[in-house]
Amino acid sequence: MRTRASRIEIRRGRPELFNARASCCWMAYTFFGLGFLVMLSSLKTLIDKPRAKPHSWLICSDQADHSEAFKANTLRVSTPRSGRTGNHIRFYRWAITEALILGCHVILPKQISTLDVFSNCSALFNTRAKVSASCGERKLITDYDGLSEFRTAPAHVRSVVHDLLRSYTSSTATKNVRYAYGKLCPNREYSMIHIRSGDTYKGKFSSAGNWEPAKTYSQYAPFPTSYYVVAFSVLLRLNQQIVVVCEDAQSLACSFFQTIQILYPDVLQVRLSDSLLFDLQDFTCASHVVASRGSFHECFNLHESQVLHDFVDHKAITCTGNKIYHYARDQNNSYAQNVTSKWMNTDLQRWLVNQPLDVQYVDCRRLR
Repeated sequence: MRTRASRIEIRRGRPELFNARASCCWMAYTFFGLGFLVMLSSLKTLIDKPRAKPHSWLICSDQADHSEAFKANTLRVSTPRSGRTGNHIRFYRWAITEALILGCHVILPKQISTLDVFSNCSALFNTRAKVSASCGERKLITDYDGLSEFRTAPAHVRSVVHDLLRSYTSSTATKNVRYAYGKLCPNREYSMIHIRSGDTYKGKFSSAGNWEPAKTYSQYAPFPTSYYVVAFSVLLRLNQQIVVVCEDAQSLACSFFQTIQILYPDVLQVRLSDSLLFDLQDFTCASHVVASRGSFHECFNLHESQVLHDFVDHKAITCTGNKIYHYARDQNNSYAQNVTSKWMNTDLQRWLVNQPLDVQYVDCRRLR
């Protein structure tokens, strides 16, 4: 008869049996655990997202003028008389978002904003149109005041809306080919810097040499020159051509780039604005764009591959997408205290815009 001690010795003498059993148990436990996690993930996906992808809901149609389907449950959009092209493209984006959320067909203007470009995808047929949907018309930018559900939609809806905007503006992209408002993008990488001036810098010098500012928009203070300098240093690392487009020569940041252009003859090109359509096509095709304050970037930041630089008043803690946010490290600097709150284009404010700031940046692509 074997004693307990002898049984223990036998077991100790054949550890491979126990290793095999433990391995089998561990594999079974792991397999069951992974299966359970996959099941939970699938269930969460069904709960969080609709069963049909939203981009299959709205499809381009050329039958809007003749189809009975577009006579009801249709959101009809007109180009607002106020605002510029950036405001108009944003307005169209809100309308497409509204159509997706409410279950409406949507008819956008054939002519895109005030551009000499006509869309081949201005009527979008909603395969999930709701008979009870209250669609109506949108004619004014203020029509969306207070309607945050259409201005800030969920992420999966936003990506669909941008895809539809690309179709509407003839700015589609494949792996090897990109278009910008109907124009084929060049087969080379380049970056652009947009410097707004015009209505923010208007004024003249008196006969005595004193600066006399014209009436301007108080909420559109120009970004500090240091922001453009830091963004330029980032673009230099890409080893590609950099094009600076100035609305006019009054901007102090534009003067800076005109001054240093001689140091980078093969890299840096500084020019004044051309026709709006030509500039838009150039900006839309660029790999990186450094934006100015305002809504202009709304009409060229269409391709998913484009990296957009922007200046913000505070450091971005969380951010997504192909964006690089620049900010002043010292939040209580003279620019923040005397320029951004109310821009009056005074001599002092213009001087502060051009003063050196310690500008840092957050690359959203690294926070994914």
